[in-house]
Amino acid sequence: MVVVLAVGVAALLLLRGGGTDDSTFGPVIEFDPARLSEIRLTSPDTVPERILRTPDGEWRYQDPETGWAINPERLRAALELVREAKGESTTKPDPGFTPARTVIFVLEGGREIAVDLPATTLAGRATMRVREYDSTPTIVGDGTQQGKPVKVAVQRSSPTRMVVGDGVFLAIFRAGLGEWRDPRLFPGLGPDVSRITLDAGETRVVLTRTRSAWALVEPVRVPASVPAVERLLATLAALHSTRFIPEGDLTASQTGLDAPAGIIEVVLARRTQTDGGIRSEDVTSRLRLGSATDLLGDGRFAEIERGGRHLVVTSRSILERLVITPTEYISRRTLHVARADVAGLSLLPAEDTTPLGADARPAFIRTRDRWSARTEDAPPVPLNDEQARAVADLLSELCEADAAAIRLARPASYMPMARVLVFDAAGSPLEDFELAVSRGDGSEGGIADRWVLTTKLGGVYRLYSPGAGAKGLEWVRSIVPRAPPSPP
Repeated sequence: MVVVLAVGVAALLLLRGGGTDDSTFGPVIEFDPARLSEIRLTSPDTVPERILRTPDGEWRYQDPETGWAINPERLRAALELVREAKGESTTKPDPGFTPARTVIFVLEGGREIAVDLPATTLAGRATMRVREYDSTPTIVGDGTQQGKPVKVAVQRSSPTRMVVGDGVFLAIFRAGLGEWRDPRLFPGLGPDVSRITLDAGETRVVLTRTRSAWALVEPVRVPASVPAVERLLATLAALHSTRFIPEGDLTASQTGLDAPAGIIEVVLARRTQTDGGIRSEDVTSRLRLGSATDLLGDGRFAEIERGGRHLVVTSRSILERLVITPTEYISRRTLHVARADVAGLSLLPAEDTTPLGADARPAFIRTRDRWSARTEDAPPVPLNDEQARAVADLLSELCEADAAAIRLARPASYMPMARVLVFDAAGSPLEDFELAVSRGDGSEGGIADRWVLTTKLGGVYRLYSPGAGAKGLEWVRSIVPRAPPSPP
């Protein structure tokens, strides 16, 4: 079926001309922002730009899938200024008007509003040309063509208006739509963050979150330090683009991205409600760090990959806050349970590496507020007050105190004392670690050349402050056969 387009079918829809003064004062344009689906900006001297609304309500630059996210606050403020802009409007044409750029607002249903903008303002006022039309033809009736029945359609339009108003349109669109991009390199760093990777070549740190608990999984698998992860997230949230570099302007060798100095990867576990239930999707952002933009400035080239690849300049001073040292992210607690939840202990020789069986039972148990030693055929024997205080002293350090230092390598003068098994109230094992003493190597002022309580768990050595757990250590020496004597 042939569709015949007839532009401007009624007098109300035709462009009006002539010398009649029909000027009115009011909004430059009127539209509902909720129905806005796209904004385009064109000019003879620049690449056409556009921002588009995605099905999930976000706005993106140039491409709805791979484009850079638009700053929602910047967009909201700009649209509010556009809607508030007012001026004197007339349908009398201005033959001498020459537009420097055009901004087009595309609304749902096919309606488009084009505003032609001048190059400059005069005394803060600007002359603009406004055209409104439907981009989709509307069928208005039946007709014939060459003797055959056809549907007649029109592309409806409103009279072109010349508007003299304040220069807010020029101020908003002068720098281009690219300036509306969200400068944050890692937006949305909230509870959705499920994985962070810091890769500096020889050093690699991988952190994961399960529910609300963070863990370090590379280079060792241990609970993570919550304060350290929070500092890392704050630094990543502060990373932003100071400049967006157009595609093709620079080569990888010019930016140092042919051999990146480091890679930062953040994974968000997004969950959205759909008609079929909850849909889970991992959204990965990968930042590759290049060379400095110059010797003295704060800029550094970087490429962010999130859907598409985008070349930016970011801040060297913020990047320097990143710590890519595994021990920084290891929890300084040996036991990640409340002291009240520890209901049983067993002390074995340090050289005993027998796998923990299902029939393992604690040698010391806590009943109410009293610790007792279990016996085979008799009721538990309560510990005396001094022994009970020693157990409490040891558990206070292991459950509530932070170690003074973390090592992945065996400390100097390391002396294993005992293998410690920790149980809960049901008799189930909570943890299995080695208790020892070691001497600081001078890298930490407080424990340098001092013998201190040390634990070894999951390939991690935790060195505590001098004097910490001293009573508990003496009690362990009294229980475990062949435990080393007190260090000098």
